[in-house]
Amino acid sequence: MTRFLTRRIGSTLLVLLLVATLVFVITRVIPGDPAAVLLGSAATPEDALRLRAQFGLDAPLWSQYLGWIGQLVRLDFGDSIFLGQSVLEALGSRAELTATLTLFATGLAVLIGVPLGILAAAQRKGIVAQLASALGIFGASVPSFWVGLVLIQYFSTKLGWFPVSGYGPPDADWPTRLHHLVLPAVALALPNSALILRFTRTSMLEVLGEDYIRTARAKGLGPFTVVVKHGFKNALIPVLTVIGLTLAIMIGGAIVTETVFGLPGVGNLIVSAVLRRDYPVIQGALVIVSALYVLINLAIDLLYLWVDPRVKA
Repeated sequence: MTRFLTRRIGSTLLVLLLVATLVFVITRVIPGDPAAVLLGSAATPEDALRLRAQFGLDAPLWSQYLGWIGQLVRLDFGDSIFLGQSVLEALGSRAELTATLTLFATGLAVLIGVPLGILAAAQRKGIVAQLASALGIFGASVPSFWVGLVLIQYFSTKLGWFPVSGYGPPDADWPTRLHHLVLPAVALALPNSALILRFTRTSMLEVLGEDYIRTARAKGLGPFTVVVKHGFKNALIPVLTVIGLTLAIMIGGAIVTETVFGLPGVGNLIVSAVLRRDYPVIQGALVIVSALYVLINLAIDLLYLWVDPRVKA
């Protein structure tokens, strides 16, 4: 176990270094100057040079890069050029919304994908299997932002059941905020539930063809016991993998979904930072999102050891 953790932590640090390097290079390569955006069209070249010097943007790229890596080592992500606060404060003020949306959407995707995947495998030629196959094709074919726009059109504009956008007033209670997140969570969950469904069905079909399943049926065990207790338990590792990947994908997908529904979350902050060339916010947000992605995968690997003792660290 110790060797496994050491190996994974080392690879995690290497991945984060590569991500930090790529993010730094990409932010400097894309056109645009944060000083010009901040000062506006009426600014003089002298004003722009002075502002660039204030934020250290006039230093050589290698110097800026080394300074950025040094900040990361100290867990210092710098200060936003436009918001007047540190990157961690800016992200922290919006993290609650994005975390709630991501977990809500992941829970919905699991509740849709796993049961339908199990039923589709247990009843290969039934109506459930056909519906599951149709949902899998639909989910793989449509993007979450399109689903979001359709949901807004019908459930918000026509029926008026849910808000069109926003997260409620500043003093809104928890049920009100969840009410604002229902449509965004559904828009994010539906396309991703198809991936969980397909993996669950495939894994269950492999397990249900094993000899011990036929033996369990021959002993007279009920269909539920055979499929769920003996089948799904042994098909759980691939399902856990895809659920972990889905959770990580949801974090990235929340960027588009928050923009469509006008939610003031981390995704909306990243989009605004890209448009304004707010380098510290872009770099800090992407590194933190990448770290969460890697940590989720590490947690899934550790779950393997608990679910199936045959898996060796």
